[in-house]
Amino acid sequence: MEHVKKDGKVLRQLVFLESAGLVQSEVEVESTSTTEWKILNNYLTCEHHRLMLTAIDFTELKAGSETDKFSRFRNAISRELRFAVLGLGGGLLARFLYERFPRATIKGVELDPEVVEIAEKHFGFPSSSKNDGRVRVVVDDALNFLKAAAHAQPAEKVDVLFVDLSTNSHEEGITCPPPAFVTEEALRLMKDSLTEKGKFMGEYFDNSNNNLGVLSFNLVSRDAEISAGVKKTVKSIFPHIFSVRGEEDVNEVIICPVDIATNDQTNGNKCKEIITDCEALESKGEWMSDYYEMLNRLSAI
Repeated sequence: MEHVKKDGKVLRQLVFLESAGLVQSEVEVESTSTTEWKILNNYLTCEHHRLMLTAIDFTELKAGSETDKFSRFRNAISRELRFAVLGLGGGLLARFLYERFPRATIKGVELDPEVVEIAEKHFGFPSSSKNDGRVRVVVDDALNFLKAAAHAQPAEKVDVLFVDLSTNSHEEGITCPPPAFVTEEALRLMKDSLTEKGKFMGEYFDNSNNNLGVLSFNLVSRDAEISAGVKKTVKSIFPHIFSVRGEEDVNEVIICPVDIATNDQTNGNKCKEIITDCEALESKGEWMSDYYEMLNRLSAI
């Protein structure tokens, strides 16, 4: 763990020695005394985390109308969504989901128990003794977690699966996620781990299964051929895939819903009307405005 100054801000970073050039987690902090620091978690510092959040827009089974501004995300905030984050790191994405989605449950999957301790001690991740039971950490290989989740009962399936894993090896031309997680077998496990279609019952949805499952992962590769190959493999498993790029050219997040709502527009302009709802955006803070800006970058592959 180290502190660095960037654009007038102090950032706390988690960097593993075996991959010193790769920042695993990053959060803004401010000094409250000569020895104390306060974590500022009102905004996700890592751009790829903000990009990954756009997957939440695909979780609602019924597409909202143009006149129903802000409905999609308002509904997501109030629904009992089930999130899973593979690769806890500093726990910043999991913590953000916990604090911004008060009815959601979050599973963080991390191979190294020492990383979990660092997340709790230095990055404000809510430990099991300090949260209301909505956050649970699974210390295990993420592939083992996927195998179990793929065979879980429907009520235990995941609504949004965030794959935030990386590798310190560049031999295979891909940094995120590790190559083992973009094979056909692994991607099928991911798809099988996700919530399937809910059922429309008259004027309401069956609450036991009214969400659409979505996979969200950061794809980092400097090799265009390898990147194209990964997308081709993903398209062979998922019926719809979308891409959203950040300002940093290295980040490309791939969004893969198990299906899309009937009235969805599959281009990046589907949420333009919501951006005009300034009052709603201001009430939710800077991160919400940023969320809709990210949505407008979405494009179908």
